[in-house]
This record gives sequence, C-alpha cells and structure tokens, in this order.
Amino acid sequence: MGNLACFHLEVEIAVDHLLSRLPDEEARMMRAYLKGFNNAEIAVLLGTTEGRVRNLLTRIKKKMARM
Repeated sequence: MGNLACFHLEVEIAVDHLLSRLPDEEARMMRAYLKGFNNAEIAVLLGTTEGRVRNLLTRIKKKMARM
C-alpha cells in the first residue's frame, strides 16, 4: 500500500471516529455532506428543512473541530 493510500485510510478512520461521537442525526447529516450532497439534497434525505441543515452543519463543523 502506497503512502497516499495509507494516509487516506488514516484520515477515513479518524473521520469515522469523530462521526461515531456525534448524535445519529448529526452523523448522518455530516456523512451526506462529506459525500458531496448539497444542503437541499440533505434536507430531502433527512426529512428536514434546508435552513436546519445549514445551521446544524455549521454547528457540527465547529463541534468536530473541538474534538
């Protein structure tokens, strides 16, 4: 396994660890965001409003930065 592949795996493990520490709704929202879904698409997926997604993503990012 090359250095880049090892780094990618380490990052994936670290992100999974952080996501496991979040409440379920927040983890699902962040996973969708990381997969490239936009706020409107995440809102539809999770059955909520785009504004709630936008607000929660901002809070989740701040929370994850403090972890």
